[in-house]
Amino acid sequence: MGTRWSATIVAPPPGVQTAIQGVLTHILAQMSHWERCSQLSQINAAAPGGWHGIAPEFIHVMGVALDIAARSDGAFDPAIGALVDLWGFGPPGPREDAPSDAAIDAARSAAGPGAIELDAPPAPPAPRPPRAARPVGDRQGPCRRRGRDAVARPWLR
Repeated sequence: MGTRWSATIVAPPPGVQTAIQGVLTHILAQMSHWERCSQLSQINAAAPGGWHGIAPEFIHVMGVALDIAARSDGAFDPAIGALVDLWGFGPPGPREDAPSDAAIDAARSAAGPGAIELDAPPAPPAPRPPRAARPVGDRQGPCRRRGRDAVARPWLR
């Protein structure tokens, strides 16, 4: 996800670093826009409008991201990947100059409510109606939280 990780554990059990790395590698294989082979990167490289199968964890994170977007009236937008890339903060890397107004307008048109459709099965305890099919964005906030939770879960029983 374009970052590093560290864990401070008092009296760590044997193999904890390998276990943590395994959990994070699993999540990156699904949701990293920095990893070319991730499910997210494959979806982003596909033609718009198609449906793609994604892992249950990815479905959960997308549901959280879309919920945050709705609750924040779009202040958090998981579909801003084109804008992130355009300004030089995504996988394509930095840019030397500012993007044109036309390029900004085109990237904005791919973002916002309804840009991502999620057809997920209802999950207890609160079934959610289907939402929006082209995750072109940056969901690193909810994705990082998912990583933290997944790493901690085995040792918090």
